[in-house]
Amino acid sequence: MMESHEAASTQQLTQSFGWDRSDSFTQHDAQELLRVLLDHVEGRLQGTPLARTLPQLMQGVMATTTRCLNVDYASRREEKYQDIQLDIKGCHDLRESFCRYTAPERLDGTNKYAAGRHGKQDASRRTRLTRVPPVLFLQLKRFDYNLQTWRMEKVNSPLDFPETLDLAPFVETESERDEARDRDGRRRTEEGEEAPVWPGEDLDGDEDAESGTKRGKGSPL
Repeated sequence: MMESHEAASTQQLTQSFGWDRSDSFTQHDAQELLRVLLDHVEGRLQGTPLARTLPQLMQGVMATTTRCLNVDYASRREEKYQDIQLDIKGCHDLRESFCRYTAPERLDGTNKYAAGRHGKQDASRRTRLTRVPPVLFLQLKRFDYNLQTWRMEKVNSPLDFPETLDLAPFVETESERDEARDRDGRRRTEEGEEAPVWPGEDLDGDEDAESGTKRGKGSPL
């Protein structure tokens, strides 16, 4: 392929996605291609000893915690991810993009948080990583919506990539996670909600994605 003077055909690949000839002339971004590709590979691996390979390699978990500033009320949502979308506008390097992604967001004014029986409340919301997969895909948000022109504009500013990046400052510690889950549990008890099964866990224990060991209910991610 490297020495050929002709381009390699992608017809078999795109047909495996279920795309017809017209889709070949439709613009698809890299993230969409990645997800379609991984979905089809994972589907082909179902029922084989390699069925958990992609989730183990490429699936992480993040947590979004919302805490009211004036009353004792907090909620938490954990979700799996296969890629992270990072802002680059106004950021010098990848670390600054991660700092912005995990920075607390103030919910106030017309954007107050609906805190159940407490009504609308000022709150702080923050997203943190709880598990980083061995292979982490990052999508740089090269397009930004201009509120003045009502158009999407491309962001051409450079972004530095370090050879190594320490993600520890952006990962939730065990004590932070346990405290947030405890607060969320008290809220669910007050409101009569069932306790959640957090991603990566089930009622009978789940297999650890990195070590292959079993975890019981409520064990760390």
